[in-house]
Amino acid sequence: MIATLEVAESLLAAARGLSFRTTLAADEGMWFPGVRSIHMLGMRLPIDVLFLSHEQDGLRIVRHIARDVRPWTGLAADHGADGCIELAAGAAAGIAVGDRVTLRP
Repeated sequence: MIATLEVAESLLAAARGLSFRTTLAADEGMWFPGVRSIHMLGMRLPIDVLFLSHEQDGLRIVRHIARDVRPWTGLAADHGADGCIELAAGAAAGIAVGDRVTLRP
């Protein structure tokens, strides 16, 4: 369970994302609404990425998981996704494709 997600609410916030951070706790991450692919330019740490479905009845389904995506050279995508969550590498352990996710303010 992720306790805290920062939301990339603007184009600038989405472009910056988690770039240039040197640490990310296992219980925090960033939600990118509408994002279907990510790149790792400017990243200093590896991440796990959860690509989620469109929201239905307050839930989203995990469509794809990219684990341990490497800084600077990594790429990940799911062109049918309606957003993604970036987490510290290893934080997605125990999460599987098909799991249900609730995002709350």
